[in-house]
Amino acid sequence: MTSAMRAPSPHVLFVTGHWPPAQGGMATSADRIVGGLRGRGTTVDVLHLSSRARRARRTTTSGGSALIWPVGPDLAEDLAGLLPALPRWTGAWDVIVSFGGPLPLFVGPTLAGWLKLPLVVALRGADIDTGMFHPRRLAPLQRALHAAAQVVVVSGDKVAKARALGATAPIAHIPNGIDLDAWQALPSDRVRAAQLRATLRGTKDPLILACIGHLKRKKGVGTLARAIVSLKLQDQLILLLAGTPSDAVQAELDAAREAGLSIHQQPFVDRERLLGVLPAADVVALPSVHDGMPNVMLEAGGLGLPLLASRAGGMGDHLVDGEHGWLFDVGDEDALRHAIWRMVQDRADAPARGARWRARVAEQFTIDAEAQQWHSVLSAVVTGPALASTHHIEES
Repeated sequence: MTSAMRAPSPHVLFVTGHWPPAQGGMATSADRIVGGLRGRGTTVDVLHLSSRARRARRTTTSGGSALIWPVGPDLAEDLAGLLPALPRWTGAWDVIVSFGGPLPLFVGPTLAGWLKLPLVVALRGADIDTGMFHPRRLAPLQRALHAAAQVVVVSGDKVAKARALGATAPIAHIPNGIDLDAWQALPSDRVRAAQLRATLRGTKDPLILACIGHLKRKKGVGTLARAIVSLKLQDQLILLLAGTPSDAVQAELDAAREAGLSIHQQPFVDRERLLGVLPAADVVALPSVHDGMPNVMLEAGGLGLPLLASRAGGMGDHLVDGEHGWLFDVGDEDALRHAIWRMVQDRADAPARGARWRARVAEQFTIDAEAQQWHSVLSAVVTGPALASTHHIEES
């Protein structure tokens, strides 16, 4: 783009229900995207609708500010108090982003109407994957999509879902990014990972398969454990879990453990401490039933680890079977078992597949590329069709 057509930097109100120090992929992604935009000279004010905060609190940093607004069981009263507080904050915004999750999607259209600003709806995963079937969340989701001037999705499958729910606005597919300069295991991390690996392997040589994050039903970990047992590969595989399973998933894991599968479980760890866990694995597993684009997908690549993954969400968009790991179709347990079997047979090729995935992550999923795409979309929304026509946003 020439300097005469360079997109201006809009003033953004970024509404989220997840923000550091909260853990998890949504908070990590929100922090990364906001940081990337601020790094490009965009002023971003974050409105964090927090169920943990006890009182409203404002903080200021380079490139913007943050307003932590408490919400609780009396949601309507809590949000009614928000409207008169907004003009006292700044009131100089050009665009509002509702960043995934039920609460930002619920609040976004009202704030956009009240402030007379265009609304960008960002869909991250479960907010539409399960929201489109949820008795209480469907109507707010549809309302947000109908009010949106722009929709941003993190994986290609969300385009068709948004259209099915009546979205008429342009849809931009912007994958997650990662800062590989910051995502590096320190020598102390490598030592901890080596100690963990030695403890898990003992005197045998099993393949260590890691599953990371909030291990809900949608993550498919219980199905993975059951598939390993059905293949009678308990002596060749170890599951390394860093995260808290739901009760139903824990029951499936307990059954697999009783059948002889070695499962090492530890609590969910923050992103920095994860660098002392992931290098202990040979392969990272993402057997999701539905998903957006898990950060651990790129984090595994940053450490040169291949993936055993379903084709849900971003895995289907970007991973190539046989090149970056072992893939299977969502819901096909026979295909899952075949992928596990192939992984065990191909274990000598795991480092090469991990190296190829790392090379692709380094080339295509930088935080600069992610920030540039977000900046272009937001600028086009504010400037209007004349600028929007200079950007090709892929709907895929």
